[in-house]
Amino acid sequence: MATVKSSTDPRRAKINKVVRNQADKKVLGLLGAEGVNFITEDCGDNFRVLSQGRVINELQFHPRVRGWALATSWSRCEDYVETPCVLTKELYVTKDLGYRWELVTDYIVQFAWAAVSENVPKERIFLTHEPKGKGNQQIAGWSEAVHFSMSDDFFKTSKILVPRGNKFLLNPTYIFVAQVVDQSTQDVNLIVASSTGPEYEFDTTELPSKIYREHSYTILDASESSVFLNINHQGANSKFGNVYISDAEGVRYSLSLRFQVRNSDGQCDFERVQGLEGIYLANVYDEQAIKNLKYKLQAGMDAAETGPKRGGASFSAFDNLEAFKRTLITFDKGGIWKPLTPPEKDSTGRRTICDSEGCSLHLHSLTSKQFGPFYSTENSLGIVMGTGNVGQFLTSKIDQVNTYLSRDGGYSWFEVRKGSHIYEIGDHGGLIVMAPDQEATNSLLYSWNEGLTWDQFNFTNDTIEVTNIMIEPSNVGQKFVLYGETTLNKKRKGVVVALDFSTLHQRTCKGANSPDASDSDYEKWNPYGESLSKCLMGRQITYIRRKREAECFNGIEFDRPEHVKNCECTEADWECDADFERPEGGGPCARIDGTDIDYKPPLKCDGYYYVSQGYRKVAGDTCQGGVDHSPLKLPCPGITVLNKSSYGVIIVLILIIVLLVLIKTNSTILGSGNKQDNRGYIKYGMVDKMPAGEMENFGKLVFEDEDLEDQPAQVTEDQALKPKKKKEAEAPAKKAPRHEVEDADEDEIRDFNPRD
Repeated sequence: MATVKSSTDPRRAKINKVVRNQADKKVLGLLGAEGVNFITEDCGDNFRVLSQGRVINELQFHPRVRGWALATSWSRCEDYVETPCVLTKELYVTKDLGYRWELVTDYIVQFAWAAVSENVPKERIFLTHEPKGKGNQQIAGWSEAVHFSMSDDFFKTSKILVPRGNKFLLNPTYIFVAQVVDQSTQDVNLIVASSTGPEYEFDTTELPSKIYREHSYTILDASESSVFLNINHQGANSKFGNVYISDAEGVRYSLSLRFQVRNSDGQCDFERVQGLEGIYLANVYDEQAIKNLKYKLQAGMDAAETGPKRGGASFSAFDNLEAFKRTLITFDKGGIWKPLTPPEKDSTGRRTICDSEGCSLHLHSLTSKQFGPFYSTENSLGIVMGTGNVGQFLTSKIDQVNTYLSRDGGYSWFEVRKGSHIYEIGDHGGLIVMAPDQEATNSLLYSWNEGLTWDQFNFTNDTIEVTNIMIEPSNVGQKFVLYGETTLNKKRKGVVVALDFSTLHQRTCKGANSPDASDSDYEKWNPYGESLSKCLMGRQITYIRRKREAECFNGIEFDRPEHVKNCECTEADWECDADFERPEGGGPCARIDGTDIDYKPPLKCDGYYYVSQGYRKVAGDTCQGGVDHSPLKLPCPGITVLNKSSYGVIIVLILIIVLLVLIKTNSTILGSGNKQDNRGYIKYGMVDKMPAGEMENFGKLVFEDEDLEDQPAQVTEDQALKPKKKKEAEAPAKKAPRHEVEDADEDEIRDFNPRD
């Protein structure tokens, strides 16, 4: 039983948040209400008070040094004895796990340890603050008085890295900073630098078009050699934004998805399918609903007035926008987004009726606080779960929301149970546990065959309202924790239930080394989405996974074998370049402004220049050959490009010229006796003795074999001024926690919202 070393009234010890120490997994910080905070150094066997009496708003352990931590707390009037009370957000540091704290600085907006790599000094701190702050601190909106700074000595000295930098995101690859452009209009720009240090060179991100204002940002994902970014172009309280994807440097962005659902806190309905590359799920608002909304707002019409109908449904302008959400999926990292394929049958075996145009499966996500979001884990390969409905749009009507599962990364779906449930996955995907979350219950369901059949387990005599089900972070065990609330003696009480399924299985799975054999519990599987070549991100990966009907357990030590080979490039391996976009559902990339590609050379042209065909290869894609949308390499005016067939002609001409020179030289010598024509000798000598560097430059000025092999097409100067008609393109999460357990260096700083 855990012990607490404190005289603190236990009635005040309500915990709001748990923070892990990355340098020592046994150390946890527990942030509580009314100034009561705790720390444990032995996984919860013992606790002690962490800065008793002071409310810690944020806590971040150092990523490499066990005893170091940063914390923020608002000043209190009792801190001021001889001077007037001033309320500011203060930053403190401890080097002994909270026994002693020292003030670093005040007027803080955001902070983080900067040591994401060994190149960065362990003492370095990033923060945004008001260096010249006076009076009570106000954090409301973007401010030109806030700057992004760093210090290597706990702000005894410091350096402003980005003037007017208000919010930032730090991960092992990038630092993103939102820099205020105009405080009066609340416009900002996003700038980026490598986070590996020790020095930082910031570049302004390049977006497809500057016709939209930028009010706030959310970094959606940065795990696959590029960045997904949601930008709020509409201002405060906007319900949607556009999704952009970057190049490998995180600087140049192209439009991937419009009207993506977000809330005023910067949370977005966007999740990566964990364990698989290039697969993402997102919720968007229907494009026609957005157009009608903008029309009504521009025309000054009543927002509640019913507008035109679409697909048999009508909508009102602003308040009812929530009724027009749709779920989309991409298998090529945002290149093409398509609706989810509805299941053929429901969980009772009846045929699913979804024959009308626009009908598909829709799932709830982060912005829906009422239902479980789409959810996947790194070690339950291919399994995705969610709650939602089949129809034109996503609904929040409880009697129409059901629970769904995919075992192939979202390509096909099954309805596994009627009604909404909260779920958790264990045993590498071999065990699924779920419970109703819209009504009180005393039982849960579990499945050993990925939802084909379910068994019921009564875990208590009294019914409780289940809030969440949790498992250890790797999702390979068979022990779960269920928690929620119940009413006892007319009082609300919290309930925690420990669940151990390790004794319920019959045997350990066998045959991992002989998948697909009749006596093996395992099979080979290729995640392929809609690619006929069974390739994702330019490569074909063959995994070994448990057969669905094999009711056995994998075990914690199960190591999933895999085989990888590169594929030939297809349309799916190319995304739209900056200033280009695809229509929803696929098609060729076209300029956003509707104009043709400009083939004219730049004003300063040296040798060659490149023109984008509207595409760029997806960052991290390893395909080879096949479809090639690389930029065209064009000669500058006055430069002639020679092909390989011309090479032989040039050689022959050179030999003829040399032969003529020799003939002339010999003729001169023979015809003039002892007199030598020095000019003829010098000409021949220059050809023979030209410095190597000059000869290389001469060759590159004319042609290069490698250049000619790599470029997809060659265009003459005359053709360069005439746009070519493009060919038609060939048709081709970690569960959002309802609990407050978080890593100190992740989700708490990913939203660039000025109101936080």
